[in-house]
Amino acid sequence: MVRPKVILKLTRKLLIFRPINLLIIGLTYLLARVVYTNHSFTSGSSAFNFWDYSYVLTILGTILIAAAGNLINDYFDQSIDLINKPKKVFILDFNTTEVWFWYSALNLLGIVLFGLVTSNDLIWLSIPVFSAILLFVYSRWLKKTPLIGNLIISIQSAAVFFVAYYASHHIENQFSSTSETSWSFTFWFGFYAFAICLVRELQKDILDIKGDEQYDCKTMPIIIGSKPVQWIIVLLLAAISCSVNFVPYFNSNNQSPATITLLVSVPAVLGAYATFVNLSVAQKLSKLTMLGALVFILINEYT
Repeated sequence: MVRPKVILKLTRKLLIFRPINLLIIGLTYLLARVVYTNHSFTSGSSAFNFWDYSYVLTILGTILIAAAGNLINDYFDQSIDLINKPKKVFILDFNTTEVWFWYSALNLLGIVLFGLVTSNDLIWLSIPVFSAILLFVYSRWLKKTPLIGNLIISIQSAAVFFVAYYASHHIENQFSSTSETSWSFTFWFGFYAFAICLVRELQKDILDIKGDEQYDCKTMPIIIGSKPVQWIIVLLLAAISCSVNFVPYFNSNNQSPATITLLVSVPAVLGAYATFVNLSVAQKLSKLTMLGALVFILINEYT
């Protein structure tokens, strides 16, 4: 019989990889696939396979590299996290050897999975390598710099949509690369992922200001103050809330405007308000805004 303490320790070790965030990455890939299937599948090509092995390998490879990034980020951040969130420093359940073993193994396996998709496309092969290097550089050095670190993580978040597009339209050749709906969807949802991730990163910087100051970090709240950063967050959320009215994907369908308002605009507005009241709640609402956009895709494609 497995002891409760063993289960607790294993759970804490798994939490360091941020399984919910990894699940969202997988869900994003799958919903993007649904859109590409419905709007740009080339009917004259060979029989379509939604679960094409290359796309599954792409999803798994991305998740593994993201998990490695989460691990190494917490490893370099543990001193600061002991100040900012002492009850959630799960990295302490790993020794240094374990950290580097799992970090290396996850990255290597992720890169190998991308390589199994195709070895003839240099752009494709560079994606996981570049991503792994960038996440390491961010965790080790750039996270402590003003805005640059925030932008890197936001770009990585947005990149999921573009990798999904490239995998479906250029690697598999099952989809028409001239589909206006597919490209519009990829661009705008990439923008949303970027903006929402940037919002969450800035909110986190405000929450972590105590530990960051002690370790001489130069994040935006430390450089210009928390209040200006809060207003930047509000402007970003306002841009997200308002822009849904101009995005072709949201308007070229039979869904009521109330649907997208409820799923995206309402959480964004509430998140803007919570930014001045409770940042922990604001972070959850920001994640809910992105999840709302993903739910909209599901509703729009199947109703």
